[in-house]
Amino acid sequence: MPITFYEEEQFETIKLAGKLARQVLDLVCKSVKPGISTWDLDQIAEEWIRAHGASPTFKGYLGFPASLCTSVNHEVVHGIPDKNKILKEGDIISLDIGVTVKEKFKDAEWNYIGDTAKTVAVGSINAQIQKLVDDTEASLYKGIENCKTGKTIKDISIAVNNVAKKGKYGPVRKLIEAIIKDLLAEGKTVNNEMIKNRLRNNKYLNKFSDSYENIVLDEEEQILYFGLSTNRGESFYRIKLSTLSKIISELKPK
Repeated sequence: MPITFYEEEQFETIKLAGKLARQVLDLVCKSVKPGISTWDLDQIAEEWIRAHGASPTFKGYLGFPASLCTSVNHEVVHGIPDKNKILKEGDIISLDIGVTVKEKFKDAEWNYIGDTAKTVAVGSINAQIQKLVDDTEASLYKGIENCKTGKTIKDISIAVNNVAKKGKYGPVRKLIEAIIKDLLAEGKTVNNEMIKNRLRNNKYLNKFSDSYENIVLDEEEQILYFGLSTNRGESFYRIKLSTLSKIISELKPK
């Protein structure tokens, strides 16, 4: 991937994108409490961003339906806000948000992005989970210490990993690859609970239950959204159930 070099006149707008991202993250973090839904948090974020003349970076990216990624407890990344996902006392939630500020510079349109994230507690959490949150934050700052001239991306990764190893944590290497072909093959009307129950009850897929909550079905549009992480990185996908059903039928033995 090529590296973009910016001119000094662009720095203030770049800083503004980062400043807005930090401010909206602080607002959403303060809004976290037992009883609020992840959808409500998303609405708070989007309204604030647009009120300040910017746009939510994530919304619409590869079809992503929200402004905020909300990953609760065992969910790893790219959690999709949901009206039925209600936070409870003792939960932790990772909030990931991007803010885009547009500027015309030298007859070209530029999009500057501020992207930031934080994991916060919902009410009181136990000591073991608090240690995980604290150690993860410490790994972030060790990585930041290596963001300087002469250092490489590998140096940053090593610094982060050293903190993880010291705390006896391991990296997340795989998220679930969600396929709901059985439900489609049975000709059933698919909804969110049906997907999640089937995944919970599947002996193989249940091994990866740390991520199946990130699967969301738009029941009105019949579009399945899901996140997938591999050793090449994380991606976000969406697929129409009718398309998935067609693919599955074509894969059936003749």
